[in-house]
Amino acid sequence: MSKQILISTSNPDKFRIVTDLLRICGAESFTFYNLAHFNLESQYQEQGTIVERAKVKCDEFDYMLEKVDAVIGIDDGISTNGKDIIADVKKVLPTIIEGKFVKDNSRINICRAFSVKTKAGSSETLTQIPLRYKENRKVKNKPHSYPLSYLLRPLNGRDPVAYMPKKTENLYYAKYCRRQLINTILEAGLEL
Repeated sequence: MSKQILISTSNPDKFRIVTDLLRICGAESFTFYNLAHFNLESQYQEQGTIVERAKVKCDEFDYMLEKVDAVIGIDDGISTNGKDIIADVKKVLPTIIEGKFVKDNSRINICRAFSVKTKAGSSETLTQIPLRYKENRKVKNKPHSYPLSYLLRPLNGRDPVAYMPKKTENLYYAKYCRRQLINTILEAGLEL
């Protein structure tokens, strides 16, 4: 029987990225649901580090373990130096879009925290995906969208992530986080 996984997000782009990554990690036969599938809404007011935020997003819906095999919380941040992670990307997003955050062709890491919880246990990890910033003033910030995908490209790539074939995009992300994500899933007691 297929394992049932609740991804604690309402953002369709984040849901797609995370489920695609999980499939690359060996969860091809799993069935994934977002919050909307169960008519759930997060009441969480974001605060803390992205790892803490991912854990809270996971814990908020751990009662769903009566219906699903695992709950996964995700939170994203960015870093320009690999150390100092800005958890509230929404606050700096306008300056990134306007080209005032970093210089053109600068490296930005997408930092993604995962928290996985099953009835057997839980585990968290922090991953970092290195990308290059390319200014594009035509990009707009819309609710439940991922405008950074139009401003960031792989380190040696020419095209922004938004224009990459989805399989290529997923494999690039997996290159930098696959091992950590698999270990986190296994440590939480979820078999792949």
